[in-house]
Amino acid sequence: MSETATTTRSSFNFGEFLKKYSIVFILLGFVILLGIITEGRFLQLQNLLNVIVQVAPIGIIGLGMMAAIITKGIDLSVGATAALAAVVAASLAQPPGPGTFIPGLPALPVFVSVLAALAVGTLVGSIVGSLVAVFRIPPFVATLGMMTAARGAANLYTDGRPISGTAWNFNLIG
Repeated sequence: MSETATTTRSSFNFGEFLKKYSIVFILLGFVILLGIITEGRFLQLQNLLNVIVQVAPIGIIGLGMMAAIITKGIDLSVGATAALAAVVAASLAQPPGPGTFIPGLPALPVFVSVLAALAVGTLVGSIVGSLVAVFRIPPFVATLGMMTAARGAANLYTDGRPISGTAWNFNLIG
């Protein structure tokens, strides 16, 4: 190798590495700590699957939020919209019988409940999108208002009552 040729070697920077992956180390630390505290019960397969099932909706909503943030926007209404869509879907997914949310409603296929939830989410999203794109309302203000409206709509729809007892095949979606 000649004296004029320079070799570039990338040096490992521990500070940058730690800064970049600190959240992964914190998560691993919590997993190890919980495994020790619960004497290994936390690390059992069934419990880990339960944890994944419980955080899946948050992850799905987080993907939508990521898209909004990447486009330099914000959406404060996603949680309330998800709640509104969920109560509509759950009310349509109850088997017929006493104590159902919608008396006299026949048993509906699962896809009807899912399509109804998607329609509610699409409607809410279209309204917010129109407020932002057509009427030039800032996304923060439009979604803050829609958060309140969707939460109120869910409360009005259910009359403040929980909806439970959905059909077994609807529960399989989770």
